[in-house]
Amino acid sequence: MGIVFADEELGSGVLRMLQPEDYEDLATAPVFRALLKLESEHRDITFDSLREETNAGPEISALLPMLMMSESLHASNEYYTPEECLFTFRLMKLQSRIDRLRDENLIAEREGH
Repeated sequence: MGIVFADEELGSGVLRMLQPEDYEDLATAPVFRALLKLESEHRDITFDSLREETNAGPEISALLPMLMMSESLHASNEYYTPEECLFTFRLMKLQSRIDRLRDENLIAEREGH
C-alpha cells in the first residue's frame, strides 16, 4: 500500500488496476476503499482526506500516519510498473494465505484431525 504514497503516478496506476478481491479480506480494506474513492474523484490523497473517508477507528487511525510516512520508498520503486507492483502485492497476499493454511494444517495434524 505504501507505493500509493511513495509515487503518485505509480500509485495511481496500481489503484486503477485493483480489484475488490485484492483487498477486501485485509484489515486495511477501509483504507483501500478510501484511496479508490479519492482517486476516482480526483481528490488529493492526504492524511485528512483518508481519515475522513475511512471514518477512521482506532486501528486505522494508528495506521494512517505510518502509511503517509512511506514516501521515502520512492527511490526503490522508480523502476517498477504498476502491473509489477500489483503482481507483487497479489503474490505476497497468496504467500501469506499459503503460510496460514500450512500452519492450520500442522495444528490439525498435531491434534489428530
